[in-house]
Amino acid sequence: KQWYQRRVREVVTDITTSIGKQIFKRFPNLLRESHHISLCLLLEKVKVVDDFIESYLKCEQTYINSNHRLFVASRPEIERNHCDTADVVDMEEMNIPKIKAFVEEYVNIIRRQLMDVVPKAVMCFLVNEFNENLHKAHMKGLLVADKAETLMTEDAFHAERREKVLKMVKALERADEITSLIE
Repeated sequence: KQWYQRRVREVVTDITTSIGKQIFKRFPNLLRESHHISLCLLLEKVKVVDDFIESYLKCEQTYINSNHRLFVASRPEIERNHCDTADVVDMEEMNIPKIKAFVEEYVNIIRRQLMDVVPKAVMCFLVNEFNENLHKAHMKGLLVADKAETLMTEDAFHAERREKVLKMVKALERADEITSLIE
């Protein structure tokens, strides 16, 4: 079992660069487990991003910053566009379009902020964290003693091919012995 664990450690150190390489063709169980570990880690990091964005939106819903620089800058234009001088119109009805315009402007501000924050959150919490934790997750998931033997089981094609190559090497060694006796 120590040989298997050493072999798994060697494979794990190269796991990020080995995807699609010969080692995975030879050990399909290792490929499946590696994909499973990577997918679980990715889903874990996606949940972190989702939680962050949900919290961010909750913060925006909790407090409307009427002093936000973009909101303050758009206030005079909204006031100018929705200024009604008709004396007949009730004051509340006159304010409805103005309030609607303020809300739409604030929603647009939040939308622009989200367009800025979401890529940063994805890079910080998903991409960077995934890269930093991928090796550790593979080490933890693949170095389980009872899994090592299963992971390092060769598929039938490669095991048969290796046996044929070993027989060929033995035949060549035997032929070498015979030719050395003739000389």
